[in-house]
Amino acid sequence: MVIPKIVFVSHYPATILKDDAAKKTSTDDMLAKLYTDLTMQFANPSSMRIKHDKLATNSDRLHASAKIKSLFISGAGRHDPDRAINQQQHIRCEHALLNIMEYAYNKSPTFRRLFNYGYDNILHDGGWVLAADEDFGTTITSEQIAATNGRKIISLNMDPIDELDSYNTYQTENGSHTPFSLARSFINEVVHALTKAFR
Repeated sequence: MVIPKIVFVSHYPATILKDDAAKKTSTDDMLAKLYTDLTMQFANPSSMRIKHDKLATNSDRLHASAKIKSLFISGAGRHDPDRAINQQQHIRCEHALLNIMEYAYNKSPTFRRLFNYGYDNILHDGGWVLAADEDFGTTITSEQIAATNGRKIISLNMDPIDELDSYNTYQTENGSHTPFSLARSFINEVVHALTKAFR
């Protein structure tokens, strides 16, 4: 499987370490030049991004990259526990997730910081349930988790994007909307799950 270049979304477009300018410059400048939609976030990071950067500081490779997915996902599931699991779709999603997370952990100091912090603070009590072939989403609020009987669920799918709307596109610096790639869609939900530790 060929993994496209991964660019982080939400509060994590690049590696911004406010307290360490030496580590900041090379990665941030490179990403901002390659992906112009990151320029605004690079120049003016959100308050949530700054908060996360102050807490998630360890970018060391603390875990074997091949084990990242298994540390994150505990098994298969559904939002509706009575609905049968599509094993073929689950295998496809899990394989894609494995490659994307392994690539991200190897290549991105930002992702390593988030994963290391998330592992220490939320993954110690069990990983996430992967709901394949469902609309992209993550149970991150206490209300959402209560509605799933305490299960932490990350929903992913391998379907192509059919429509251009606010749910499956992101806004570029010139105001146009561009579809999320598969890798960007997956990593967006993973980041939502990992940053639950900061809430």
